[in-house]
Amino acid sequence: MRSQLLKSFVVVAETLHFARAAAMLGMAQATLSQQVAALESFLEVQLIWRDNRNVRLTPAGE
Repeated sequence: MRSQLLKSFVVVAETLHFARAAAMLGMAQATLSQQVAALESFLEVQLIWRDNRNVRLTPAGE
């Protein structure tokens, strides 16, 4: 389970784009967002800053 969460985060971190990362992983964007949120919750740290148009890594996400 955690390995899938890590893989999802890595693809988002590489692309800096949730829709593109979701397509690459073959899953819905909402599912990918939930997986990244689950990883952040598990690690108790925010990895990605999100707003309507941008995705950026936090210092912890780098």
